[in-house]
Amino acid sequence: MSIYKAYDIRGKVPGELDENLARRIGWAIGTFLGARQMAVGRDVRRHSPGITDALCAGLAQAGVRVSDLGIVTTPLTNFAVGLKGLDGGVMVTASHNPSEYNGFKICRAGAVPVFDAEIRKIGELAEKAPPGKPLPADARQALDIKGEIVSRVVARAKTGGRRLKVVADLSSGAATSLTPLVLKRLPHDFEILNGEPDGRFPSHPPDPLKEENLEQAREAIRSRKADLGAVFDGDADRVVFIDEKGNTVTGDLATLLIALDLVSASGEKKPAVFYDVRCSRVVREELARAGADPRLCRVG
Repeated sequence: MSIYKAYDIRGKVPGELDENLARRIGWAIGTFLGARQMAVGRDVRRHSPGITDALCAGLAQAGVRVSDLGIVTTPLTNFAVGLKGLDGGVMVTASHNPSEYNGFKICRAGAVPVFDAEIRKIGELAEKAPPGKPLPADARQALDIKGEIVSRVVARAKTGGRRLKVVADLSSGAATSLTPLVLKRLPHDFEILNGEPDGRFPSHPPDPLKEENLEQAREAIRSRKADLGAVFDGDADRVVFIDEKGNTVTGDLATLLIALDLVSASGEKKPAVFYDVRCSRVVREELARAGADPRLCRVG
């Protein structure tokens, strides 16, 4: 049960997680959620295709039809669940962990995360999974919604009338499947680092919270006199920004800047904004000043 964490399922392949266990976990997820149709995406790790195939076979055993997104980011998997009104989604990824790890991030309808006791329940169910069966041909269909999410992101972009020089480090991860499609439609000059998918993560580990993994981007910002840098993690649900001097923008200030933009675009009178316990007091104060309803939540 050690692979069943608070927010995901994660372990080393094949020692802690293999295709047989992935199939049983797929059956457990489908059974626990009572799902009939779910989205499945995967990152670029070398074992992700096999783990994904096994997961889909298990989901099919539980009566789930799979909308296969292919190599995508975790946010895109969640977006697919909401956009298509699906019963849930699974992203095959180990996020920011080293290349020998893999696992699953799970959400239910509405892209609401499955976590804590629910994940442990899935682990207990997986122990009771029936023997494997071949995946029916009609149980897994490809679904491509990259164009839809790119269009929505680009439609919200505001340039302020200034052309920026930006360094984007995709960390050889899942961001390589989506971010370039967005950047080519924005009126700025982008320098892409580690833009080819490689599950070995040859340039640096896909964890931007570790300062040493930002050095390549920092050097590029300084040498090219860029205005901004962004470094993504392995499944692109985490990004760290770097300013024009090579300084890391703290996570709470990045949260605040993004939240203020969303609040200004919201049609609600007092939109709720969640911030976690690591944030400095300025986040709560500025959100309240902007007319939002700041709400404290746990990390993760």
